[in-house]
Amino acid sequence: MSKKLTTALDDCLRLVYPTALDKDISDAHFSDLIKQTIVDRKLLNFTSAEMDRAYVLIVKAYNTLEGKRLQGGLEPEEKKEHFDHSLRMKFLETAIEMRKEARSKKGDHPILHKHVDHPLFSVDRPKNATMQKMLKQNGLFIEKRDGGYRQVYFRNDNGTMLTEYDHRVFSSLCKICVEKGLKKEMRVNLSDLAEEMKIVNPAGGDYKSLRESLLDIYNTTVVFEENMTDDFNVESTSFEFHRIFQAFKASGPKFSTFTVLFQDYIHQALVGGEFFNMNMYLMNDLEKSVTRSLYNFLLNEFSKDEKDSYIFHFSKLRSHIDIDRNNANRANMTIKDGLSELQNKGIIDSFKVSKFGVGEWVYEIEPNLTQLKHVSKNSATPIAALS
Repeated sequence: MSKKLTTALDDCLRLVYPTALDKDISDAHFSDLIKQTIVDRKLLNFTSAEMDRAYVLIVKAYNTLEGKRLQGGLEPEEKKEHFDHSLRMKFLETAIEMRKEARSKKGDHPILHKHVDHPLFSVDRPKNATMQKMLKQNGLFIEKRDGGYRQVYFRNDNGTMLTEYDHRVFSSLCKICVEKGLKKEMRVNLSDLAEEMKIVNPAGGDYKSLRESLLDIYNTTVVFEENMTDDFNVESTSFEFHRIFQAFKASGPKFSTFTVLFQDYIHQALVGGEFFNMNMYLMNDLEKSVTRSLYNFLLNEFSKDEKDSYIFHFSKLRSHIDIDRNNANRANMTIKDGLSELQNKGIIDSFKVSKFGVGEWVYEIEPNLTQLKHVSKNSATPIAALS
């Protein structure tokens, strides 16, 4: 069990201990207190897998003491530990069920269609040796990504790539934008961004990752397929770039607040409702980066065209989510692992993989219609339609 979860459970026990010792307290009242404490102490931010693992360990410890109690009794310190374990079990049982309910609710983190239609965010970054080969002489990372479902010209001034983690950061920022009344420019506390990411008790390392992600996003410029001309050249730097953030202001390397100005196309997409909604609890419960990328990809397809089944070709899907560029067989296995996790989490009902020739596969996916329909639809009325 992680130190963070151990500390969080001990904190919860401290808050309810006086009430738990009150023999006159009703079960209903104590259950409500447990639920409220879980919400107040943000126990829901721990993933289902982490809470499940902790529950198994605590049940094992509880049963050991219970067996000793039945055989001859417990020492005073053991009696307290036995009681504490029973409370920890109660907290985890309730939190696991509450997170399950939260995962099934409609998502509220916007994902722009345009950012999934075009391969802007990769599953993860290639190894350093591979990245070095891809850097240009001026230190920039510049690439025309094609072969996927749509093309995009990608440039990053930090010599890096945007990953699905950056996508979650950006989605959380979009959620804050919607909640602030769709302001194109806004000032944001880093702690609020961490809250929208559902980060557990954010500390120095968490904030460092958020700062780095924000700067990587700011230092990324793109040209989408529809803006590419016939004489478009991937090596050229003479055309107009479009930053994801039009402007980004912060003070010092360890900034706690920042001001961001969205690019026109992003703000227009948010105002016009050109996005689908992602459930962050469910997203964080997905353990593999490829699964999270596939989840967004499938949500995007489903939100635009509801079908009983979808067919995707390996070569295009691999290029689109930008996974394992150097080994087709390994990339196929990674995609299959991601689809298996989606099936285990109930996001899809089934999938079938068929091989066609050398290095080519086809994936036939049957989505869980109830699950996807419930979480992906953007029910908000576009602001433009109200004006």
